Amino acid sequence: ILTLCFGCCIAAEWGCEFAIIAFYHVWFITPCLKIFEINCGLCQRIYSNCVNCCVVPCCEAFGGMFHHFKK
Repeated sequence: ILTLCFGCCIAAEWGCEFAIIAFYHVWFITPCLKIFEINCGLCQRIYSNCVNCCVVPCCEAFGGMFHHFKK
């Protein structure tokens, strides 16, 4: 009898909990992840430009210099 009485209350609470989780996921977590994804794309572009401007010329210069040791 207690299972019958409390089962309905527990099921209703689980339904509300699922609704809250779904609400937060749709209206809070997914937009935050999208904003994070956009910002990471921007940071990736900035990082790749910095590497291409600073590191790549040095690596090419050292590669050209050490290429002559092979001969």
